[in-house]
Amino acid sequence: MRLFDGAGAAILDTSSFTYQVIFTTVVDFRSATGNETRTYSIPDFDPAKCCAVMLPIDDYTVDYGDYWNSCPYIKQSELTAGSIKVYNYRPEYNDGMFTKTRVTLMVLRFA
Repeated sequence: MRLFDGAGAAILDTSSFTYQVIFTTVVDFRSATGNETRTYSIPDFDPAKCCAVMLPIDDYTVDYGDYWNSCPYIKQSELTAGSIKVYNYRPEYNDGMFTKTRVTLMVLRFA
C-alpha cells in the first residue's frame, strides 16, 4: 500500500516496511463508577517498534449523562516494554470526569 499527499510525495509506503497485529482486545468501561484503568500484558510490545490504536465501538451520541463521550486515554510517557495501561480519564486533570465507553485496542509491531 502506498499513500501520497496532495503534492504527490509518498507519505506511507509499505514496500519499505511491514507491520503485524500482535494484540487486540475490547476495552470496556461501560460499568465504570469512577476513574479506572486497565493494564494489558503484551509480551512482544516494545514502544520503540510498536504503536497502539484505539478504535471506537460505541456511538458517542449515546447519552451517558454527566460522563465524557470520548475515547479512553493512553499516556505515551507510561508506555513500557511488555504492557499498556488504558485510562478512562485524563490522568493530568483528575477532575472526576470519566468515560463509560468501549474501544477496540489494537497493537501493531513494525518491521
